Amino acid sequence: MLTLLLYCCSACAGITLSAKRMSYDVSSGVITASGGVIVTQTLSGGSIRELHTEEISYHKESGIIRLYGDSIIQEPTGEVIAARNIELSKDLKNAIAKAFLVVLDDSSKVRAHEASKRDHLFSFDKATYTPCSETHCSLPLWDLAADKVIYDSRKKSFVYTNVKLRFKGIPVFFLPYFKHPAFGVKRQSGVLSPIIRSNNDTGLFVGIPYFIAIDDDKDLKLTPFLNTKRRGFAAGEYRQALAHGDIDIVASVLTKTNLNHGKVDEREMRTRWHIDSIFKSFALDNKRLIFRVNRASDVTYKIKYPVESKGRSGFFWQRRCNESNLSLDLFDTNYFVKNEMLLYQTPDRTTAPFVFPHFNLVKRYRNVLNGHVEIENDTLYLSRNQEKTPNFAKNFFRSTSKINWKKNIGINKISIDLLTGLRGDIIRAGSCGDTTRETAKIYPTIENQISGFMPFISQIPSLGGTSIWGPRVTISSLESIGSRNKINQNEDSVLYSFDDLNLHAINRIGGFDDIEGGERISTGFENSIYNSKHRWLHFFVGNSHTIRKSGKRNKLGGRNSAVGRFIIKPFENLAFRTRFVGVPVIGKSKMFESGMSINFRGFSTDIGYIYDVRPNKLRKSEISQLGVSVSFRLTQFWKISGSEVVNLKKLSGGRNLLRSLFADYQDECFGMGFGIHKSNFRDKDIKPNVGIIFVLHFKNLGNISKPTKNYLYKSEICNVD
Repeated sequence: MLTLLLYCCSACAGITLSAKRMSYDVSSGVITASGGVIVTQTLSGGSIRELHTEEISYHKESGIIRLYGDSIIQEPTGEVIAARNIELSKDLKNAIAKAFLVVLDDSSKVRAHEASKRDHLFSFDKATYTPCSETHCSLPLWDLAADKVIYDSRKKSFVYTNVKLRFKGIPVFFLPYFKHPAFGVKRQSGVLSPIIRSNNDTGLFVGIPYFIAIDDDKDLKLTPFLNTKRRGFAAGEYRQALAHGDIDIVASVLTKTNLNHGKVDEREMRTRWHIDSIFKSFALDNKRLIFRVNRASDVTYKIKYPVESKGRSGFFWQRRCNESNLSLDLFDTNYFVKNEMLLYQTPDRTTAPFVFPHFNLVKRYRNVLNGHVEIENDTLYLSRNQEKTPNFAKNFFRSTSKINWKKNIGINKISIDLLTGLRGDIIRAGSCGDTTRETAKIYPTIENQISGFMPFISQIPSLGGTSIWGPRVTISSLESIGSRNKINQNEDSVLYSFDDLNLHAINRIGGFDDIEGGERISTGFENSIYNSKHRWLHFFVGNSHTIRKSGKRNKLGGRNSAVGRFIIKPFENLAFRTRFVGVPVIGKSKMFESGMSINFRGFSTDIGYIYDVRPNKLRKSEISQLGVSVSFRLTQFWKISGSEVVNLKKLSGGRNLLRSLFADYQDECFGMGFGIHKSNFRDKDIKPNVGIIFVLHFKNLGNISKPTKNYLYKSEICNVD
């Protein structure tokens, strides 16, 4: 082995050559090396360019370097170049060759009859591009064949002239110009893969999104749609990151239908639109401003058409609404202040609530009688154009003020929390036929609570984990002075969440204008187990028992009910979940959910059941639904999946609410899917329909986005309707 260091000129500084043989022709000024030639160039910053060939010659007069035979160049940016008889500049940056092959860092390949490289730009003539694997005996699954291709290794982008999309060498699509990013590029302007959606109600929609990377901190996406019902439809999204916040604006517009008036819903006879914009500002550490405008021409438009929206939920039974709000939060270690305005859009515009102001203040004073004092006020004014029901009044005002003293005491292993305080409610609600509620009144309430928790920490050698467990007991008392307990629950009481399983809060169920009077004892037990293999168990169960009711009012019922959560994951591919308020077997259930997930050797399934009876009697809605989804990997590349949602109670949509079946193919460079779904869901102008889902994915070219199997029927949660 003969190793030489060449410092031929300043441009060649840092170049090392290793070869078995070397010769120098004095008359022609040509240096030749052969036999396992390796040339290494160290660039500024420490990056390396490496060259492997059988024979290399350097012409001192012209500065040209020629490589003979099969040669490979490893670029510092990650590309690997393979070619025969390459001609290089003396700094190795520029090249000309025939039978050119470039392998990118994600294994994508570009082949060309002739090619050249100038610094970071590659130019290919009669070239093909593919990310698919291939052999000498078989063609790639798909490739792009073009008269000319330009690849920018810095910007990681491809530009094609007269390009054809080919499957196994057969052309199926042609474009005179096409541009796409290379693998790993996160932001670059250009056409994205189309959006395709079709069902028998809305017809076929094909959208061609165009993404514009305006700057590093802002971008814009515009999506015009073509559709079989000849309606103009377009959507767009603008995003911008601020120094202390961000902006996100999504909007769309759909022109009115040209079909006969008697055959379509009246909503389709006018232009439909939506805007959903969010502005968030965090200018200072203790201030937060959020402004959201979320409006539409009607509340079912965003559900029925392929509109991007935020805050979606898959529960079919939730009513639809659009919520716009403006909130300013001020907070510190010892205080929190919220100022909020909320404007709702619901199916009935005359009874859609408007809330302003909604003010909440929490102020804490430490070291008061060896504890701390909290002062809280929550004030809300709600109005409607028309009254909906006596309990959904046209005008409703409620202001709640509280002063509580809290203290934590540690006795051995027991943690005891003490609370005592005074609460006053000022309520005024205008309601037809109920003059007693038209005058503002003050209703004082005395609150007392003592809560004890005894945590234990245990090691479980068999599971290799740690268990944290213990019992909790809470005794609380609320004594309303005067006739506070006679006030019917109102707007704020029905803002109820399934996630609210707080057994030990004084106002366990209901809002500020609903109080559980009398004494109550709550007991519960919780346990969590963790280990290094992520097998874990967590559960909490408890019961709240009313010892004495204050007055005869027990409007919501079910006070003596159990609450709990139970999640167990004994293996990484198996999990069980349950949560409930009330006990279903004795007919006092309010909310119950249970489910199981399995993932084992290509088979996965999720089975879930949900049961919901609202704790208030203003709306008679009882939900009982069973959902099942199953997927199975048939081969390395093929997977089949299906799902079904069944109504066990008589609700809109019938018993079989949704069914879907989907087949999916995915390899290293190409993905394809085809599915069909049928829905019996009906709401306003949303009708039962059968739809087709078609999915294509070309690696590095983007993908045709598909809706999830229940996309058409997702809705925004709104309980104030």
